[in-house]
Amino acid sequence: MKQLLAGPDAIQRIVGPQKIRAEAPYRESRFVVHVPCTEGELLYNTLTGVLFLLESGERAEAHRERLIEARFWVPVDTDEGAYCDSVRRICRLLHVEKKNKTGFTILTTTDCNARCYYCYERGIPRLTMTETTAADVAAYIARVSGGEEVALNWFGGEPLYNRRAIDVVCGRLRGLGIPYTSTMTSNGFYLDAATAATAKESWNLTNVQITLDGTRQIYARAKAYVDGGADPYGRVLDNIEAALDAGIEVSIRLNIDGGNADDLFRLAEELAARFGGRTGLHTYVQLLQEVAGRIDAFPSEQEAAQRCMALSDRLVALGLAKPPQLNRELIVNHCIADNDACEVIAPDGRICRCEHYKEDEFVGSIYSDARDQRRIDAWKEAVTFPECGDCPSYPRCSFLKKCDWSAKGCPESLRIVRMERLKRQIVTTYEGWKQQSMEDEG
Repeated sequence: MKQLLAGPDAIQRIVGPQKIRAEAPYRESRFVVHVPCTEGELLYNTLTGVLFLLESGERAEAHRERLIEARFWVPVDTDEGAYCDSVRRICRLLHVEKKNKTGFTILTTTDCNARCYYCYERGIPRLTMTETTAADVAAYIARVSGGEEVALNWFGGEPLYNRRAIDVVCGRLRGLGIPYTSTMTSNGFYLDAATAATAKESWNLTNVQITLDGTRQIYARAKAYVDGGADPYGRVLDNIEAALDAGIEVSIRLNIDGGNADDLFRLAEELAARFGGRTGLHTYVQLLQEVAGRIDAFPSEQEAAQRCMALSDRLVALGLAKPPQLNRELIVNHCIADNDACEVIAPDGRICRCEHYKEDEFVGSIYSDARDQRRIDAWKEAVTFPECGDCPSYPRCSFLKKCDWSAKGCPESLRIVRMERLKRQIVTTYEGWKQQSMEDEG
């Protein structure tokens, strides 16, 4: 048996080698994932991050002590969920929180020129950040960041529906000597060549996420732009090219549900024909869930997962996505909502924890140091579901109690997709190890 991957140092310092209890009966940990490979079987521990190769003809029992020490086998009476939770708590305690605020998601507007059928922001108040508020936002960021470099994420609505606010914030930060980079979540409709050049040079934009829902007709119907013109699909593809030409990385998100699944495979071919081989382009699939807007559900959770993974595999085959890699970093936060180093700033200067705008979830304002600590703490509260009890992915995921995406629990489609992606990540790591071994021998 060979160890192909050691766990992250931070995790290993906490869990350490498991002591062998001579009289205790052992069983395999529920956090062990088995993946067949050409040389035998891969064993991956989702808690410790250790990866073993059990070669063909080997029996696991022959490596009993090693598997116990590495926590692939645990005493039969072990409460692994509770143990995992304790490791998480220690990780958070050991994680040094930044004294200053350095991450800011800024909603330049809650208005949008698209009317996506699945939009979770339907019905919220339409607010637009004024130039005065934008200048105040920059002053606030300078004050709470302590002069450190900050990461800005432009969000909406459609952030480019009010690009003037971006100009003002970035201009003021430069004037105040605050270093910054930025990313953006956009539909891409207004990201033409001139805007892309400005974004790269003045906004320090490094990445933009743009959602595509299908080929020309499907896309136009899904987005339902109020100002879309004759060919919004062609316009957005041109703008993706303009962003890439300007040196901005583009993450294309393909939202999949039962209504557009077939068409997204055709879209993948069109994207490959136009953008295949372009540096800075990454495409990925997101399985839509019904949160606020209605979606076209698949006939079954199993089919939803199967189509999602088939499309993901096709993107890799076309060179539009890289083979999935195991995450080597210790994740101590679910998202920005439970990360005290980050804040979300609404168009009127109010502050909240989540970028999904809700009138009753604001915790303060850029104009005051007062914060609603009760609401801040509430966004850190995790929630578990019955399915968590025997899920191998439990150490690799978390749900926040207040998050809309937690409202319906953990659907089977999500569990299947998560596990299939993990298996592909394990195989990619194995193939990388095998390639490196061949190079070392040669």
